[in-house]
Amino acid sequence: MNCVRTVEIGPAKLLLGDAYEIRPQLGFVDHEIMDPPYVLNTSGAGKFRKARPYLDQIADLGIDKGFDRTIINPMMAGSVCVFCHNDQVPQLSSYLNGIYDRFVLGFWGKTNPMPVANKHLVPDAEIWIRAWNAGYHPVGELADKRRVIRPAESDDADWPVLGIMERVHPSKVYGHPTVKPLAVMDTIVRTCGGDIILDPFMGTGSTGVSAVRYGKRFIGIERNPQFFEIAIERITAELNRLESAAA
Repeated sequence: MNCVRTVEIGPAKLLLGDAYEIRPQLGFVDHEIMDPPYVLNTSGAGKFRKARPYLDQIADLGIDKGFDRTIINPMMAGSVCVFCHNDQVPQLSSYLNGIYDRFVLGFWGKTNPMPVANKHLVPDAEIWIRAWNAGYHPVGELADKRRVIRPAESDDADWPVLGIMERVHPSKVYGHPTVKPLAVMDTIVRTCGGDIILDPFMGTGSTGVSAVRYGKRFIGIERNPQFFEIAIERITAELNRLESAAA
C-alpha cells in the first residue's frame, strides 16, 4: 500500500498518503463521506479579503481545482456522501445518478457566511450529495432524516430552513480553511447503517470524530502531514471522552 504512515486509534485507521493511490487497495466499505477539493475561484472578496484569509489558504493548499470523480466507485462503497461547490453540482450529480440507484441533495446552511457575492449569490449554503445502492439507504428515525430544520435560535415554528444550520469555523481553527462542523457531520453519520465509514480526503478528521462517536469503524486518508496529526489528536480526544463518559 502506497502510504507514508499508518496510525490505528481504537476503531479508527488513519493513512497518510495519496487517496488516489491508496483507496483502490482498501476494498469495499459500507459508506464513504468526503469533502474533496472544490472547483473555486479564490480571487475577489474585496475589502473583506484581508479579514478572511481562508481563500488564500485554499489556493496555497491547491484544493481549489476540483477532484477526479472516478475515485467514487459503487463497487467499492455502498453509499457515498460528497460535499461540493455549487459549480460542481451538475456534473457530479449526473455522475452519481449514473452509478448509484438513488441520490439526494442536502445543504449546510451557514449562519455566518462570508458577506460577499462576487457577481453571484452569498455563499450561505454548502451542498452535499448523497447517493446509495440497495441496502445502504439512510437509516434512523424520521427526525434523523429531515433536511428542513428550524434554526435553534428561532421560536417561529413556521420558518423552515433547508439544511443543517451551523456556524462556519474560522480558518484558524485547526489551521484548515474548510473544517466541517461536527453538528453537520453528526447529522450525516448517524443515518449511516453498516459498520465502516471511509473518508478519502480526511483533512483534520471531522468525519472520523463523528464516526467513532456513533460506534463506527473509520478509515481516513489524508496527504497533508499537518492535518493528519491534527486528525490523530481530535479522534484520540473523542475516544478518550467516550471512554470517560462510559466509566
